Amino acid sequence: MEDHPHKLSESEVSALASLLKKLAGDVFVYMSEVSHQLENSK
Repeated sequence: MEDHPHKLSESEVSALASLLKKLAGDVFVYMSEVSHQLENSK
């Protein structure tokens, strides 16, 4: 994405940013659940 920013429209950049934000949130929730399960298994 950084190599070709001039080839993406503003709406495409916005859509990618939204998807990355959602993915990062989903990963955070998953990692929190795994961490909680590991703490409870001790």
